[in-house]
Amino acid sequence: MPSDRNDRRTALAGLAAAALLAGCAGREGARADESPGEAPDIDLSPLEGMSLRVVPAGGAMTMDYRPDRLTVVLDEDERIERIHVG
Repeated sequence: MPSDRNDRRTALAGLAAAALLAGCAGREGARADESPGEAPDIDLSPLEGMSLRVVPAGGAMTMDYRPDRLTVVLDEDERIERIHVG
């Protein structure tokens, strides 16, 4: 079903964006009562207005750099292999 596949890719892209920002977020502002296993609040506003490109395994993509584009590359199992801006 194409719709289910698009929904799944959209969900993967959202998770990818959250993971990308979580990896870049500094921890110096962590609360004293926050446990180490607790997920930090992530501000996704820097991604607002960005275009999203999801590339399936073996898929072709242009190599032009666009700072307003988030690229999510999937592996054969449709798991996120790489996320980058451009």
